[in-house]
Amino acid sequence: MLFPPLTRPRGPLRTLLTRLHPYRIPLLLLFLALLVEVYLHNSYWSIHHPARDLDVPFHTSCQEPNLSAPRESAAIVMLARNHEVEKALRTVVSIEKHFNRWFHYPIIFLNDEEWDPEFISTMNETVSGGAKFEVIPKEEWGFPSYINEDRAKQAINRQGEQGVLYGGLESYHHMCRFYSGKFYTLKALREYKWYWRIEPDVEFYCALTYDPFVEMAKHEKVYGFTVALPKEPATCPSLFRTVADWKEAQDYPTTELWKAMISPSWLPWPLRKFMSWFSHRDSHGDGWNLCHYWSNFEIASLDFFRSNAYQDLFEHLDRTGGFYSERVKFFSFPPLDL
Repeated sequence: MLFPPLTRPRGPLRTLLTRLHPYRIPLLLLFLALLVEVYLHNSYWSIHHPARDLDVPFHTSCQEPNLSAPRESAAIVMLARNHEVEKALRTVVSIEKHFNRWFHYPIIFLNDEEWDPEFISTMNETVSGGAKFEVIPKEEWGFPSYINEDRAKQAINRQGEQGVLYGGLESYHHMCRFYSGKFYTLKALREYKWYWRIEPDVEFYCALTYDPFVEMAKHEKVYGFTVALPKEPATCPSLFRTVADWKEAQDYPTTELWKAMISPSWLPWPLRKFMSWFSHRDSHGDGWNLCHYWSNFEIASLDFFRSNAYQDLFEHLDRTGGFYSERVKFFSFPPLDL
């Protein structure tokens, strides 16, 4: 009796490789082409590292304060509430001791409620450059007319239930919206070109014996911050996509500043497009690396944020409802080259 020769059963992978064998050269070329495409794509997003620091320190040692030098049109600004009088006082005493006793810039206190006479009296006795006490208009600290208030409150409650830090606080969302756009056009700030934002209950540990407003203007800087750190992803899942789409629609250039916050996708085209379905991705599938500026102690140009380009962007974001559907803090997002 004759038996057929013994053969090893072919598995699915072996069968597939056998069928693809005649096409091995074209497939290899396609694979190499995809590798080159991914390499070129990521190379486009690489950041050019300059030979020296672009932003060298204004001064590297203590200076003798120049008390006769001209001042800039500037103010120090603090958002506070009446019950924070002790915390606010601690900050004011510290900044007066380490900076403002030489330069005497006014400090503007903002509140969404009427000021308590005790708060006013305490700060008037402490601020060397004069204190101003402003109440934020209701229309600038609340839900805009074109937002569905019930849906906004539901979204805020949902963020609280999901454990988003401060996401469940309605007042926090009002603050985010206010600082993102309405703050810069506030009537109390119209006479100024610069602001320095400070917070209650902080201390300054060294003397600042030069005028940062003067130095910012001299070196043509528009925004100064103290630290950049990763953003909590759950707080603003659609912010980057919304800004990226707006940037593309307005045909703004892709600058080194924009590239610095991009994490390019390692998927080849056209698979890369599918990544756009996920949070923190632009329409091309590239992602935001979540880097953002910590804005609590920023010094910046009011003219920049009052510009038509920036205000158009703010209005676009505002009408999407993102300041309430998410915990959006756009004022800490890397500024575009507007």
